[in-house]
Order: sequence, then structure tokens, then C-alpha cells
Amino acid sequence: MENTDFQAQMQIYTDSKQRKLKPIIFVGHSLGGAVATLATLWVLEKRLRLSSPFCITFGSPLVGDVGFVEAVGRENWAGNFFHVVSKHDIVPRMFLAPFESIAEPLITILPYWQGIMGNDSKTVPDSLIQDACRTLLNNVLQHTYTETYYGPDSLRELDGVTKRSPYRPFGTYMFCSSEGASCIDNSETVLKMIHLTMQSHEKPYDNIIHDCLSEHVGYGSVMKHVIEKSISGERVAKLDSESSYRMGMSLQLEAIGIGAQVMLNSFLKHNLKEL
Repeated sequence: MENTDFQAQMQIYTDSKQRKLKPIIFVGHSLGGAVATLATLWVLEKRLRLSSPFCITFGSPLVGDVGFVEAVGRENWAGNFFHVVSKHDIVPRMFLAPFESIAEPLITILPYWQGIMGNDSKTVPDSLIQDACRTLLNNVLQHTYTETYYGPDSLRELDGVTKRSPYRPFGTYMFCSSEGASCIDNSETVLKMIHLTMQSHEKPYDNIIHDCLSEHVGYGSVMKHVIEKSISGERVAKLDSESSYRMGMSLQLEAIGIGAQVMLNSFLKHNLKEL
């Protein structure tokens, strides 16, 4: 972002006498969330002001690898990021799969998403788009499964040797649905929730495929439900430091409205150790 209009505008703002009255908050949806994340990191790195900027993303893809996330942790910047992820939105999960496995279906799906966000009257995906989403979902789930059930250094045979994705989450993640929300700030736990929330047994698979498309552009209605639940004191969970890992995961899943016992039984079969 060097030598750009963004840099010039930020310098003008931080030099303003009014800067202390107006905090900097970057907000972005989808790829705009990734841009907001990078913009926030740029301001943090440049230390343009005494008060830190804050970043809120909706349906953003993952940004950064393990080294990147560790650097954010060393600088104590993780608390400046808040990521909202809808229960079945495919975009925050897709970079856990190799690029070559998601590129072709994404090329098919992107015009449909752009049409919806541009208030296009065509809101029902045709069979080609649904098939592309099915392929994308299958490929992503295959690799989020590896992330969830195997250790950080493990490999797994999936039509050859599959390594873990280099992408890692950082900051606080709020997983949400029409039933409520759950906030998590541990990177490895976020990875597990990314898979487990996608694996709901309470909906037919074809419905989940539809939700992968619709939820990415439906954060307005999802957040409305979350706010209503929060105001009424229902189904909003924050992992307690005194909770055991197993109880904490159960709490998170129940808060989103997922049958936690079914999910955890499957999860624990793969030698999950309590912290």
C-alpha cells in the first residue's frame, strides 16, 4: 500500500486535530474483508496513531500463513480483528483446500454472487452453478477434515499425500447462524469449528450446498438474528478459560444451534485430547 492514495488519505487523517475523536475501523465483506485486514495491518505496522485501528470482516477468506499469524501474535495485534463467519458460508473455508481444486468451480460461481450483490433479479442458481458449488464444497470439506482430525505436522492419504493448508486464522471469530453465535479466539479451535459447523447433520446435503451460495451474501439477515438473540440473552457463547476443551467445544456448537453431541462423538473418535 506504499505510494498509494490510501496511504496519503490515512496520513491526512492521522495528522488531523480531530483524529483522537474518531477511531479507525476497517470493515469488509468477502474479498473486501481480506483488503480490510491488510489495511488494518498496514496501519498497525506503521503505528500512525496512538489508538489502534479495529477490523471487522464478514465472510472473509483466510489471510496469512503460520509465520504471518505468529507475527501478529508477537505484536499483540490479534485483538484488533473480529471475523464474522456464517454457518455454511464457503468463502472463509475455501483456502484450506489447494487452489487447483477450487479455481474452476469458483470461476463458475463468482458471476452468480456478483449478480446477487448487484441486486440482480436472478436469485435461483441454475444446475451448472449448483454442480460447481457441490464440487467446491466437496473439495473444501475434504481438506477441512484433515485440518480438524489430524495434528499440525500430520499428513494424510487423500488421492496422494495431502499436507495441511498453510493458511491460518487469527483474531476473534464469531461463528453465527439464525440460532445464535459463538466467539472463539484460539487459532486451532477456530480451524476445528470451521469444519464442524459445516458438517451439520440437521440439514440435507443439497440444502447445505444452497446455503454455501446464499449465506455468503446474506450476512445482513444473519446478523439481525444474532443481535436479536443477544438482546434477549439467548445462545451467545464465549469460551470460558476454566472450561475443559470438550465442554467448551460443546458450548460453542450448541450456541450456533448445532447438535453438539452428534458432532463431538465423531470428533472425539479421532483421539481429541483435552487441554
